[in-house]
Amino acid sequence: MKASTQAGAVSFVIEPPVGISRASSWSYSCRCIPDNGLLAITGHIDVQGAGEPSDLVLKVRLKLASGEDFKGETEGLSFSEKAGPYFYPLKFMKRGAFRREIKVGGPVDSVEVELILWRTGTPAQYSLTRFGVEPASLPDESTFRWAAEHLFPSPPPAATKALVIGALRSESQAAALAELFPPAGRLWNKTSRVDRIEQLSSPLPGTGEYALITAAPAQDEWDWPLLNSGALNDLLVEGGRVLIAMPLTVTGQNEAWEKRFIERFGSERPGFNDLQHGLALTPFRLLAAAPVAGSVDKGPRYMWLALARNEAFPAARRAMPELTDMILAGEWVRAAETIEETDRSSPEFLAASAWLRPLISNLAANSVRLEKAGEQEAAAMLRLAMHRVEPTVERYAYEAMAHLRVAGKFELARKIVAEGRQSMPDSLAVRLQDALLRAADGEPDRAIEMLWQEAQGLAVITPSLRRTMAVILRTYAQECQRAGIETRHPQPLLLPEVADAYNSDPERFAARWHATPFAQKLQEDAKARRAARKAAAPAVPVDRPIRMLVLTSDNWQFLVNLLDRVETHDTGFEVRTFDFAFLEQHWSKDHLHELFAPVSMGLKQEKVWKRATADDTTLRELVDWCDVVLCEWAGTHAIWMSRYLPANKRLIVRLHSFEAFSQWPFFIDFGGIDGMIFVADHIRRFTDLQYRLGGHDLATTVLPNFIPLENFARPKGPQASRTLGMVGYANLNKHPLMAAEILAALRKDDPQWKLRLYGHAWSPETLNETERAYYDRFWAFVREAKLETAIEVMPYTTDVATALQDVGFIVSCSWREGTHEAVLEGMATGCVPVLRRWPMVKQYGAPESGYPGIPCFDTVDEAVAIVKASAEPETFAKASRDAAAYAMARFDIEAVFPKFQDFIRQIVSR
Repeated sequence: MKASTQAGAVSFVIEPPVGISRASSWSYSCRCIPDNGLLAITGHIDVQGAGEPSDLVLKVRLKLASGEDFKGETEGLSFSEKAGPYFYPLKFMKRGAFRREIKVGGPVDSVEVELILWRTGTPAQYSLTRFGVEPASLPDESTFRWAAEHLFPSPPPAATKALVIGALRSESQAAALAELFPPAGRLWNKTSRVDRIEQLSSPLPGTGEYALITAAPAQDEWDWPLLNSGALNDLLVEGGRVLIAMPLTVTGQNEAWEKRFIERFGSERPGFNDLQHGLALTPFRLLAAAPVAGSVDKGPRYMWLALARNEAFPAARRAMPELTDMILAGEWVRAAETIEETDRSSPEFLAASAWLRPLISNLAANSVRLEKAGEQEAAAMLRLAMHRVEPTVERYAYEAMAHLRVAGKFELARKIVAEGRQSMPDSLAVRLQDALLRAADGEPDRAIEMLWQEAQGLAVITPSLRRTMAVILRTYAQECQRAGIETRHPQPLLLPEVADAYNSDPERFAARWHATPFAQKLQEDAKARRAARKAAAPAVPVDRPIRMLVLTSDNWQFLVNLLDRVETHDTGFEVRTFDFAFLEQHWSKDHLHELFAPVSMGLKQEKVWKRATADDTTLRELVDWCDVVLCEWAGTHAIWMSRYLPANKRLIVRLHSFEAFSQWPFFIDFGGIDGMIFVADHIRRFTDLQYRLGGHDLATTVLPNFIPLENFARPKGPQASRTLGMVGYANLNKHPLMAAEILAALRKDDPQWKLRLYGHAWSPETLNETERAYYDRFWAFVREAKLETAIEVMPYTTDVATALQDVGFIVSCSWREGTHEAVLEGMATGCVPVLRRWPMVKQYGAPESGYPGIPCFDTVDEAVAIVKASAEPETFAKASRDAAAYAMARFDIEAVFPKFQDFIRQIVSR
């Protein structure tokens, strides 16, 4: 963006032209102070595609030096509630040339222009080819003169001097200074590179003599005046001014230069508020800024910054010199800790507060930086300092509470919450932070109680309350599944020790969730949803194939064979697909409450559906087309579809073992589902017990994954009868250590035994603490048992049949599985199964429910006995043939798909 002030007007130009496409927007800011008068915006819009003229809108935002919106009178602007409270939109743009003029009735510090798509679902493609009028910005000498004239309300006194640091940008700058200052002692000039103030002269120019200091250092020394701002301040007379040449953008600079610039201003192309942010750590305040002519493409542009003394700084320095030194040195965490330890009612702190308040944006920016770096505690202390500097601002209070809670500083968070409850008793935000803190700090039941009381006390459920519901209900679901085991794992039931504790009394732990008023509200929602769906369900035509929309969220692993089958065979289905991740990646955290808070508490299903499908109509069009939706995986996309899919469409959800052990099914609206497919019967039993499927009037079935096994059979190699295999091993759940223990036991009698591990290798640098400990334990055992040459680590392969030709026994030592595809694929190749009773699910019938008649083991000795029973040549050959025949009869797609067809038809005809 270029900007100019000329004849009381400001104009803009964008270089280079930009394209405007769906779901995109750009913002541009002017970095100058326009005089009262006319603001003119011109340009040319090109349109490709069938878009409407009203799809595109231009918005303008006028800003004061404080960063607040300009509230004075304007002509040429209209206001729309739909556009939001921060912008005043101009009339809708039309294709071709445009010009907009705005009369501004007062001084404005900056102007922001944003071009957006009013309706982001439009098929049109817009591009902005020309924007603005010439001159794009003031010539160098005019800019300097304009900025210098803004420094003084009247010419400076005759006896004062001007000091020039660095090279003048042009001779006209000297002429401009000559007009402002008397000849005697007017200029003291220095060439471009100045590293320290002491280099200016010997001796140092007189302290407190200069009414104006101009600084134009070399490009790579651009921040020298800011770093030495204290010394420059000492050189000024009372009421003196500073004029600094500052880069306008990081374009064309090296990485280190760019990092330094962004750390100072928080932006690659700083606007007025960014400049104020960057100057907050100096004794100066910003009076004006004017960009100099130039092009981003042809080299870095710069601007003149007009500065005056910040009157609050000397008082702060006198009152709290150590604190101001910490802040000027960038020691933000130490400064925040000092603020917390200070008596904030003391005269010293009150005297420093006037200078500290404008630093809140710097505290916030550094908090964000620390948060991104993973330093949560330090970030929280900066948020707390913001609250201490402005204790009556509600937003700073609850942000401090939230960050302290996330950082785990619960004791300090409780203190701030207690203070907030006392000083802001009517603040819902503070009360919700109290509930969130209790949920995180060992009082989840009290948090639920507080949350329900808030919900019952409000005539209308607010968005903030729904967002808090989402967080606390997810936390509470995790708490119920922890079964009293201390862990911060987001899905605690995936940990063997937690699953063991939970399975000791699963009904009791599940009942804790179902006893909450929110769970009961979810049940009420499910009953109402079921009734609405029954009333709306249409008959499906019988004279055409069933139209099925297959939907998942970024994981198509187990759908490839199903889709291939429908494409290559006459199945009676017509299928289309949709990846829900496309929608989810565009949703903000503000949409999470749609998943985890009861719909009836503040939402309308039809409104949410319309909102979600407005930006991209693909999902709506596919749903309109289909008879039934098949949702693969019972994740967040299944929650959303169960709640908001139009009532006249049927929904089937396919659930694997992973989701059964998560919190997601707690939030699924089972009244919005017509049927569920489970990959194994023990998963169905566990799901029914924990999530109480009974009473929801939905059909269920058990179907393994769709795997074509007919080409898996291979002749076994000569070493197969002495070789164990494990496909997929590099995670805790697969428990390869037990496979190594089985191998060690077998080798005591016969050293020919080997173990092959297939799959992606461990990446030690990516493992968490628990995973790394297991990794180290595994390899320590391998070394101790002298198995280094007996274990072969093989690469990942998609050709399992060929890879297992030299493997005779397929081993499953997992803690938890659904069907364990590696086992059934191994059996199809002729491998004899060595199946552990997966401890986390064995009380629900695993693995026998999925592999009836197959011997299973609990201990290493039992596994060794299973292997030895089929290890001799005669017994191995027969066991190998039997295993292949078993897999083909139960797991081949030819056996599974007809059952799938029958279930779909059953659901559609209900």
